[in-house]
Parts: sequence; structure tokens; C-alpha cells
Amino acid sequence: MTALVLLGFVELASFFADSSARELKMIQVMFRHGDRAPTTAVKEIYPLDPYANETWYPEGWGGLTNVGKRRAYELGLFLRSRYGDWLGNEYLNQTSQFRSSNVDRVIMSAQLLAAGLYPPHKIQRWDPMLNWQPIPVHLISDSKNILYSLKFTCPKYQAMRNELENTDEHLVRRAENLTDFFQFLSRHVGTKVGQQEASEIYEQLYAEMGEHVKLPEWTEEIFPNGKLRDVAGYDYVIQSYNKSMIQLNGGQWIREWSENVDNYLNGSSLSGNQIGFFYGGHEYNLASILAALGVFKPHVPYYSSAVIFELSKIDDEYFVKVIYLFRLNGCKRLDSGHTPGFKFKSEMSSSSLLIVIWLTLACTQSYAEELKLLQVIFRHGDRTPVYAMRNIYPLDPYINETWYPNGWDSLTKSGKIRAHQLGLFLRERYGSFLGDVYLKDKFVFHSSNTHRVILTTQLVAAGLFPPTEVERWHPTLDWQPIPVYSDPVTSSFLYMYSKQCPSFITLRRELEETDEKLVRRAQGLKETLDFVSRHVGVQVTQEEVALIYQNLYAEFQENKVLPQWTNGIFPDGKMKDIASYEYVIQNYNKSLIRLGTGRMIGEWMKNIDNFLNGTESGNPKAIFYGAHELNIGGILVVLGVFESHIPFYTSAIILELSKVNNEYFVKFLYRNNGVLRELLIPGCSSANCSLQTFRELVADFISIDDPVAQCKGIKVLS
Repeated sequence: MTALVLLGFVELASFFADSSARELKMIQVMFRHGDRAPTTAVKEIYPLDPYANETWYPEGWGGLTNVGKRRAYELGLFLRSRYGDWLGNEYLNQTSQFRSSNVDRVIMSAQLLAAGLYPPHKIQRWDPMLNWQPIPVHLISDSKNILYSLKFTCPKYQAMRNELENTDEHLVRRAENLTDFFQFLSRHVGTKVGQQEASEIYEQLYAEMGEHVKLPEWTEEIFPNGKLRDVAGYDYVIQSYNKSMIQLNGGQWIREWSENVDNYLNGSSLSGNQIGFFYGGHEYNLASILAALGVFKPHVPYYSSAVIFELSKIDDEYFVKVIYLFRLNGCKRLDSGHTPGFKFKSEMSSSSLLIVIWLTLACTQSYAEELKLLQVIFRHGDRTPVYAMRNIYPLDPYINETWYPNGWDSLTKSGKIRAHQLGLFLRERYGSFLGDVYLKDKFVFHSSNTHRVILTTQLVAAGLFPPTEVERWHPTLDWQPIPVYSDPVTSSFLYMYSKQCPSFITLRRELEETDEKLVRRAQGLKETLDFVSRHVGVQVTQEEVALIYQNLYAEFQENKVLPQWTNGIFPDGKMKDIASYEYVIQNYNKSLIRLGTGRMIGEWMKNIDNFLNGTESGNPKAIFYGAHELNIGGILVVLGVFESHIPFYTSAIILELSKVNNEYFVKFLYRNNGVLRELLIPGCSSANCSLQTFRELVADFISIDDPVAQCKGIKVLS
């Protein structure tokens, strides 16, 4: 098992080594409308609804609520943050197109998404006081209306479903098992209901709950969690139950998207210049697409959830990545990884378009999960250049800079803001679990023994735990002191092992001199290393190029003009490739991992065991670690999920320990540059990985030897 994990992360690192060559060509997005009021269509199957005569002023029946408007707009902001650099700042109708079903709330949602995605930029600003510009939303043509409303407008499809529910052995038996439940529901809604009606009643109750009205007592045991939700989620399984239904349902969307891809590849005048397609739709549209891709698991797609289809080009071959954004706050993953055998055929391309399913559902925890322990490790915020770099970059034009007022090696104003925002994010996501009041026995903050990291950790703590009324000590200062623990000895082997652990340094040097692959790689980089060496003023290694890259980035962030020699190799290019591969080398084999990243993995497992055994005083609910990018990158490599990149300032890996039906599970999430996604660990069957399975996967990476003695090369008897 362990060998497979090691092999997995080495292969992943190799696979993504040239990810900088990935060139995004097109995105297609299907999104559900925002939060809505109840609909009149459900009145017939819910005549006993206590709110049947409500007006739902001001949005009216089925209308988009204010919360729904904000959520749709925030989806646009999210897409801007993810794709803004690629799309550009200006809205151009020949490159981006917005489409919608012919329903008011969906049209309005599409308008709001467009507003968040394309605020007016300079020349497009038409009103100095209004940060909005009109963007057309095209309604789907009558001939294609079936795309959005198949289950309502296609008699053939409805007949197929009716026959299936009456003849399929599994569905018949399932319906029989639900007989008592449907009778219970029928008594309370005032008419006879089955599977489809129960699903629609669930949606109606959810909309009423969103309007903050009191629901009938009979709903308490079955809604919003429980039997009614399960029945509603399974309805989308039935809607795409077999190949024929998929072809009529989600298959039509796959065909639509494939035609857009072919038009792009063929340079068709119809949409050859289009690189962004945005479709406003309904929850059943999203479910049908997920089902067509073979990755749907029973649930109700949330308001403003979205399926994102990315077309990219890598080494003259086209690839597809599909992302499922379920909810902007939080994260839950359905599936992940490469899906062999699932291909789109393109008449233009000699090779098929390989689908890579990378489903990231940003949502709250699943209803059955009970979060027990939270552990977070994060990189420090933006910093100034490091003073010690003058030894390997003596020709730095800013070597005599003071970097006032922060000084060398220090957290900048931007870094302070970013660190505080990480704390606010953690407060928003985990506030209900953590509670409002800071308790020293429940929440622990650790940091590497580095000035900028300690400051970062203090700021994260400040954002996470602003003083409540009982904690407020100053009438106007919205801050309270929270201890950050930093020990120089612990810091050397837990965070800074690559520079401060002699055994690690020696082992790495031997590896780079003897490992055939690394030797060959170094030979291939000789020209680049020699080029950099001439311009920095001293002969440099791969590791030192990585350090120079970080220093250049810090100078770049300080708005300094970089030397001309950096053009073409920074911030993208060879230097970035070398810098990002550092994390692979530092975790290249089991011995290096045990001396380095494995220490943090071991720390996490010790915290989990202390919680389970009740041996830790006060049983902390959350433990936070301020660290460096090498710690973040190293953990991703060891977990087998590393993609070639440099973890951005305040990037964070989150480890959740949850209890589900008396069994413990771990879940990893990665937040980088503001984007949160779940990680599927190789060897785990899902993002929620059995604690026992994960323990077995990482067992060989954790050393039980004394870390100080081990770093000094002293043999320890165990």
C-alpha cells in the first residue's frame, strides 16, 4: 500500500512537471439559479401548504430572492477570480456568451453572474457611480428548449420513466419500501404523492425555509435532513437511470458542449471565436450532466452550483477538465482523478479529447458528518526579500534596499491583510463548530520560529477570534491577544528541515549525485543554471535557483523593476519549473520524507490519537500551524496530490477529522490563492477517507525516532 502511494506521488509529480505548458482554450459553465421563493406549480400537489396564500412580496412566487441575487453575483466574482486573467478585463460579445432557460429567476441569475464576472473596465464604464454594465443574456431557442425542461416537455422521456418505475425490479422494490413514507407524506400534504412529487415538495419546503417561515411540525423528522432529502436526491438518479434516459437528458448537454468545442477547433463562424459559454439553468440540468459523466451521487444541487468544463491544450493535444462547484462556502468532493476510456470525439483532432474529472464541490459538510477535530497548516503572508539571499545573489540590484518600513524578511502590508483574511475565511467556514469565544484549552496556535510566520499566525488568530462582548477589553479595539507557540528546536525539524537538519541536507546531496533520474534532469538544466549563475554573480544549484525565484517574486510584489535577464524565465518559465520541482526532490523517497514532511504528518496523527484517547489536556478542537511554502508543497507531494506550482502566500491545507456512524474519517482540503478544493488521496475510495486506511497509507512516512538526534545523524535505539 505504501509503495503504491510513493509511486503515485512520484508519477503525479512527473506528470505535472510540464503543467506550465497547459494552455486554457475554452470554458463552458452550467449553473443553477440563485435562491428562490416557492413556486405556484407545487400548489396542486401540496394543497395543505400553510403558505398557499402567501404573496412572497416583493419577489413573488418563484422569484429570485435577495439572498439568491447575492449568491449568483458571488458566483460571477468566483469565476472572475479563477479565470479573470485568462478572460481579460473587458467584456467582448464575440468571446463570451450568456444563455438562459426562459424562466425569470434563471435569466436574472445569468445577469447577476455576468455582472460579477464582467464589471465595467475603464473604457466600458458608462456611469461613474455605477459599477455595472449591461450584458445580453440570450434565451435558448424553442428548438433547444428541451435542453432545459426535458422532464416537463418531452412525452417520450416521461413515458420512458413511467415504464421504468413500473418494471425495473430495483425501483419497484424501492418504491414498496417507501410505501409507508409516501402515505405519511400524502396525509400531510393533502394529496397522493410518489417519488417525483416528494422531490418537488422537498424543493418547496426548502424555498419556504429560505424565506424564514415556520414549517409544519410533521416536517421535523424528515426535513431538511432525513428521508425526504434522500428521496429528493435519488430522483435525479432515476432521471438518468439508464443509457437511453441519459442520451435524452444529460447527453444532450454533452452534445451541445461538444459542438461548441468542434466549432472552436474548426474555426466555425458560428462560435469559432467564443471561448466562454455560460448557461443559466436548473438543479436537474446539473444533475443530468453529472450523471452523463458517470459521477453523480444522490444529492440536490445547491443554489448557484455550477459544472465547469475546461478545454485545454497540452503539447498539441486537447484535454478536458470538469469541475463541480456545489457551494461557494466550504467543500465536498464527489470524485477525482483521471477517467480513462471516457472520451469526446472531435472531427478536427486526430486524437480524442480525454476527460479528466476533477470534481470540487465547495459546500458545507455532508449532513451525516460530525466534525471532531480541525488541523490547519498555512503559509505566511506576502513578505519582503530575505537578507541572507545576498550570499547567492550578490548582483541583486536591490541588495542595499532597506524595505522600509517592514525591513528584510518581513511581512508586508498586503501579507498582513491576506493573513487576516485567511482567519476570516476559517471563521466563516468553521465558526459554528469552533464557537465564538476563544478558549485556550480548545484552540492552539503554533508557528515556525520566523518573524513573518509568527506575525501571520497572530493575524490568522485575530481574524478567527475577534473579541466577543465578554472578551472585549478595549471599547474601540476589535482585537484580543492570543498566544502563538514557537520553539526554535521544534521549528528546525518540523518546519525548516531542508536548511537546518544536517542528516536531511546530506541525504539530499547524495541523492542528487547518485539517482539516475535526478542526475539526468540536472544535466538537462545545466544551460539554465549557468545562465542564472552568470547574472546572479555566483554558481548556483537547483535549490538556490528556487530561493532566487522566491526573492525575485518578493521584489516583484514590492513593485520593483526586475533585471532584464529575468524576462522569459520569470515569473513563468524555467525558474518557476525548477522552483516548483523542489518540493518533489525534498520528498523524493521515504528516508527524506521521514526526516522532513513526515514529521508534520506524524504531528497530525499524534493530535488525532490524543483526541481519540482523551490524553490531551482539554482535548483541543482546533490546532493551527503557521509555516512556509515548502511545508505546504511537501505535504501535497507526500499525499500524492501535488500539481506543479508554488503554494501562494497564506495557502493552507486543512485536515478535518469527522465521525460518521461511529467510524472516524479524515478529509483534506487545499486553499490556494483564495480557491478551495478537496483532495482525493490515492488509496482512499473518496475524499472522506477512513482514518484506519489513511493511517496505513502514511505509516511508513512517520519516524518514531528522536527528531533532534536523527537530524544530527545519531543512531537511536527504538
